[in-house]
Amino acid sequence: PHYAAYCGLQRVKFIVGGLNFHTSTKTINKDPHSKLADLVAHDPPDEDGRYHLDRDPKLFGYLLNFLRDGIVEIPEERR
Repeated sequence: PHYAAYCGLQRVKFIVGGLNFHTSTKTINKDPHSKLADLVAHDPPDEDGRYHLDRDPKLFGYLLNFLRDGIVEIPEERR
């Protein structure tokens, strides 16, 4: 069973590189075979309901936007 859905977590909270991100299980499950979906499906969050990722927070925002919109728009200065 999907851990977040089982626990009633419709919103998923991440701390990535020290920054907070919030999204939905619907967004995470747009790619159900991803490592991110697997993490949320099988691993419990911390005691505050958050998942911690040791990754670049600037890039994580692009990942969430891709899951939300199906495209990635990268600003010129980041290319």
